[in-house]
Amino acid sequence: MVQQVTKQPATTGVSVQFQSEQIIYNATGRRWDPGTDNTNCIQFLTADDIDGLADGDQVATWPKRVGQDFTQGTAGNRPLYRATAWDTTPALETVDFVSADQVQTSSLSSASGDWTFYFVFNPDTTTGNQSLFGTTTGAMRIYHCYGSGTGNIYIMDDSFRDTGVAPTTGKQLLTLNMTAGGTTTVRRNGTQLASGSFYMTARAIGGVTRLGSTEGGGHTYDGDVSVMVISDGADSSTVRDKTEGYLAWYWGLQESLPFSHAYRHYMPTI
Repeated sequence: MVQQVTKQPATTGVSVQFQSEQIIYNATGRRWDPGTDNTNCIQFLTADDIDGLADGDQVATWPKRVGQDFTQGTAGNRPLYRATAWDTTPALETVDFVSADQVQTSSLSSASGDWTFYFVFNPDTTTGNQSLFGTTTGAMRIYHCYGSGTGNIYIMDDSFRDTGVAPTTGKQLLTLNMTAGGTTTVRRNGTQLASGSFYMTARAIGGVTRLGSTEGGGHTYDGDVSVMVISDGADSSTVRDKTEGYLAWYWGLQESLPFSHAYRHYMPTI
């Protein structure tokens, strides 16, 4: 059982105190970062890059760390900024989608037919049809839940593909490592929940790309989103684990990682 966890600056790593032993990881470099250190990363949005807004303000622009800014020009369709939704860490809350709340870009572009998606999010509900992500080019959608089927997490390419993973509410890290025509894995908080042919046809994605709904603005998502990372390629297990470790430690999810995870006990560093 963990007695004490002390986060140190990125240049010194982290010290973790256990009942029976102390594990200390002091790196001489900096903290590993998916936007800087994963050459496949084409999009990285994190809510702590949103500046100048007060709690409850509308988000007109979610600035990129990597890739493209996501924007919403229609005031009535803008999600709300929540300054302290998760402890003291900012989170972008996309609440109640009574209309078509979402943010979007028209400039996302890719070359690969394989993908890895990472979402740090906090769904309010697990019913109905709720699309986290959708693109016009490639016609790909990622559903947090698809109620017209069994209510599970779905991936849509040429058809709706049931991952068999039931959605849950609460703060979580979702990883989808997608290989066209091969094996796609679904992981929650670093634990693999499913593996199968859930994504079949290689395709580039892009065009109008929306977070919080389908590419057409329908099937809106109900809940918070704090991070979206997209890799143009199926990340290796090493890169995947580092990305999960980075996101888990940054957003306070490290204790939700399984004990077997490479970064349950310390954050990834260079």
